[in-house]
Amino acid sequence: MLLRNRYGRGRPCGRLKAELLEGGVFLSVEDARTEIFDYIEIYYNRERKHSSLGYKSPEQFEQEYIINLTNSVCR
Repeated sequence: MLLRNRYGRGRPCGRLKAELLEGGVFLSVEDARTEIFDYIEIYYNRERKHSSLGYKSPEQFEQEYIINLTNSVCR
């Protein structure tokens, strides 16, 4: 399985490979695609805490942003 980020370095994908391949190998290419999609769209983009967001998940960050925006408009 060849995974590289857009800069050609493998570091961000190293964690992906470690977490996805922990239980063994994929049964098919379609199985691999499904697992990778789920990992990126469900865990990495929504739940994983990001240092650039103050170690909050994107959903937590967005909720706080909306609350702060609403509070500042209502004043």
